[in-house]
Amino acid sequence: ILSRNLIPRQLSSRVPVVYETGFVTNTRVGASDYAQRQSEVERELRKVRNFDSYILKTKESIDRFVEAVHTVTGEDVRDAVQYVPYFLPDIEPIDSEDLNDKFSRSRPIRILFVGSDGDLKGVHNLVEALNRIHAEHPDLRSAFTATIVTRTKLPRCDFDVETYDHLSYADVIDAFRRSHIFCMPTLKDSYGLVYIEAMASGCAVVADDSPVRREILDDGDAGLLSDPQDPGDI
Repeated sequence: ILSRNLIPRQLSSRVPVVYETGFVTNTRVGASDYAQRQSEVERELRKVRNFDSYILKTKESIDRFVEAVHTVTGEDVRDAVQYVPYFLPDIEPIDSEDLNDKFSRSRPIRILFVGSDGDLKGVHNLVEALNRIHAEHPDLRSAFTATIVTRTKLPRCDFDVETYDHLSYADVIDAFRRSHIFCMPTLKDSYGLVYIEAMASGCAVVADDSPVRREILDDGDAGLLSDPQDPGDI
């Protein structure tokens, strides 16, 4: 990935320059509207004009950027912006035999949460949701167990749970492969590669209902979308 404004020498015009970036929401940068981001939008527009390819990672971020440019300048740059999702070359999909074996042994149902910053990733609301299942459905108390990987101190867990403050990447992938459900009702996440890792490992996914997660989960066809602030919905 090359960018003329990051390389301290002049490049030949024959060298194609690709620029990959992101364009976050107004809320993320503390702006009430796109007009307050005029200098940022104009700076990004110069990059669109100067680079051979200007790449954003999600369709939702392209829609946001196109709207911002049109609001600030009146220009339509949709045809100048490229959509290239994340490449994940190290992820190996679970094979069908292992997948069938995992779900043939579906009791107890193994629920997994992985998020270093549990406060941002919604671990407290997940714990409350599982506590409610434990309290309101006595017949399900022995039907599920949870594994929670986070550095955040957890509230009281009434259900069967294993907790870790850290696991190696290999151990996280192994936890995905052993789990039936991955649930991370995140309150703040720019993308969410972890959901893709979970799906590749054969997990059913429960995520927050946000534009990016709707894109990852195909508007709910590839996973369940929930209100991350509502343990009942989770």
